[in-house]
Amino acid sequence: VSPSAPTPPPTATTRTREGPWSPVAYVYIAIILSGLAYAAPSSLATFPSTPAATWEHARLASSALALYMLGVLAYMFKTTGWYPIVSYTMQSWTYVTLRHVCRALGLDLFGEFLLFPAIVTATVTVTLWWTLIAPTIWYFIKEPEKRRGFVRFNSSPFLLNVHLINAPLMVSDYLMSPRPLVEFDLWIGLCLGMAYLIFYLTVLDPMGLHFYIVFTPRTALCVVSYTMVLCVYWCVWRWWPFV
Repeated sequence: VSPSAPTPPPTATTRTREGPWSPVAYVYIAIILSGLAYAAPSSLATFPSTPAATWEHARLASSALALYMLGVLAYMFKTTGWYPIVSYTMQSWTYVTLRHVCRALGLDLFGEFLLFPAIVTATVTVTLWWTLIAPTIWYFIKEPEKRRGFVRFNSSPFLLNVHLINAPLMVSDYLMSPRPLVEFDLWIGLCLGMAYLIFYLTVLDPMGLHFYIVFTPRTALCVVSYTMVLCVYWCVWRWWPFV
């Protein structure tokens, strides 16, 4: 009987997609969650007790925009299915949609919870897609026909909505009832961001849906990517009025 062939060593790609988490990931996520829990009382104390002043025709405008954005979601569910909704991009689209829905229905105070989550996710989505992700994908596609296919895909109405038009829809929402961002906004943005990260790591990652491989918890380098996210959220919160 011939001996079995030796098992090949795991590649770098395999190590980032399979296997146990790095202990560093557990510790760092626990530190972030502990920090958010510690900051909760002071952050909640800054939540606006009354909604921001609203432009005279804002409810009518938000009603129209809410119907448009809900229509895009309906189109997605009909043509693609449910699974894109679990992506960060579609979470962003949903936050902005809910902001317009809340204003249209007169639920302005509830909408205040989603102000910064809508701002930061739309800013991150649109900026990263057009400055980093899309150019990188295009660069690594070497066949001319496949490149043209990617350009057609990237310029499809649905992709342009969720990767580009999302930003002006978010800005229009903010301008209808502008207010300075407070500590609560950063806190709730980070809470929802961490909730999505944990959902991604504990549900999507084990299913093999590795949308964001840089966030793999199987290497200590995850500290770098998680810290970068925290810094981006803080920068958007700190400098949003000047963006």
